Amino acid sequence: MQQIIYNRLNRNVIIDETRAYRDKNKILVKLNLISDKLDLLYQSKNDLDCTIIDHVLNKKDNAYEVPYNQFCKYALGVSKFASTSGTLSELNRCPISIKAMVQSINFWHRLETVQSGTILENSYFECKRSKHAFYQNVEYLLIKNGLGNIMYAPHNYRSKQVASIVKQNLTDQHRQLIHNTILNDDKFCTLKMCNLSNVHNTNIIDPYHKTIKNPHIRKCFARLRLDKANNFNTANDKKCDLCDVPINSTHLLIECTKTVTERECFFSKMYLVFPSFKKMTQFNKCNIILNLAHKNDKVLNDICSYVKLICQKHCIV
Repeated sequence: MQQIIYNRLNRNVIIDETRAYRDKNKILVKLNLISDKLDLLYQSKNDLDCTIIDHVLNKKDNAYEVPYNQFCKYALGVSKFASTSGTLSELNRCPISIKAMVQSINFWHRLETVQSGTILENSYFECKRSKHAFYQNVEYLLIKNGLGNIMYAPHNYRSKQVASIVKQNLTDQHRQLIHNTILNDDKFCTLKMCNLSNVHNTNIIDPYHKTIKNPHIRKCFARLRLDKANNFNTANDKKCDLCDVPINSTHLLIECTKTVTERECFFSKMYLVFPSFKKMTQFNKCNIILNLAHKNDKVLNDICSYVKLICQKHCIV
């Protein structure tokens, strides 16, 4: 009887050890997979003058960023050759790699704060002691972005706090980088004009791609706002055949003689329902049109009809 009990206990110990070994291998495999994904997000650690987000946005061969960016361009209604920076700015989206980094750091925080004495804690301690690539990548990511306090004192933070702080940090970097790109590149002159007018506008107005339900009209607005950043007008020195001036969205909407009849008809409607529109400069008129900066439904409908007509006349869509 004692021999039977001993055999059963011995068998249970063997089963537990086998299960622990298998769980440990699973954890190591998961760490290796996460490490490989982090390696794809940025280049060599030798370039210390760039932030992580610079590496992410400048990495052209990201297998998951390319289809994501193409989908964003498709959703916005612009060409697949349109500027990625302009597209993400219009949709107020961030690279998908930011989410991957946040999830990886969240998993790291779970490993750091796991209960001591468990298989998970022992496996991670071994990876940490041997300077596993996953640990090195997380360390570099946090310290480089000024989040060393999380790296060295993870127990002072909850998982949701860590995820929120890291996401906000990386998102702010991305938006600042996109803002600088648009501000310093001449091909974004129309988009820069629209964004600056939104900053100084005290009225809260929904983005055009949320206000407009018709996908064809959304496409018209997107291509006019991106202007030279879209492939409908790639040549910076391209001139209007009738007016002999460089083509841009302001010229198409406000100045071009090819659509003078349509423009006068549209302006006469605007003067009736929006009297202050008559006293505005061409710059402000273009802003009102491309930003849909009005809350009157009739005004919005007239603007959408006019933009659609202009795009058809000039074969933009």
